Amino acid sequence: MDFFLWIGLVFAVSVLGILIWQDLPLLTSRQVRTKGTVYDHRGSLDDGARTYLAKIRFKAEDGRQIEIEDSSGGPAPKPPVGTLVDVVYPANAPDKGRVRRPFLRLLIYAFMLFVLAVVVGRLLGWLK
Repeated sequence: MDFFLWIGLVFAVSVLGILIWQDLPLLTSRQVRTKGTVYDHRGSLDDGARTYLAKIRFKAEDGRQIEIEDSSGGPAPKPPVGTLVDVVYPANAPDKGRVRRPFLRLLIYAFMLFVLAVVVGRLLGWLK
């Protein structure tokens, strides 16, 4: 049983570390919010299932046109081409922009912290 708890601990700490690493540029510099336009979709085939990721273009504060790819996709090309989406990016690195989904990110952090708390509680004997 302890083996699986240790695996859970490594998993939770790893996922939280990756999330923090990804969010570090947004947490350590001024955030810029803007609107981006979906201009295309990239489809990929994985294990027989097609996934579409939206390609988004926005204008940075310095006037450059930046193109990013949404990190979450689905089985259909959504949102449609021409749709405006909220984009957030670090002021010093517009190429690290992403579609703004604060509640989803917060939910992922909360879930992983919960998993970490349960695993640590079980390892320390606080939870049975």
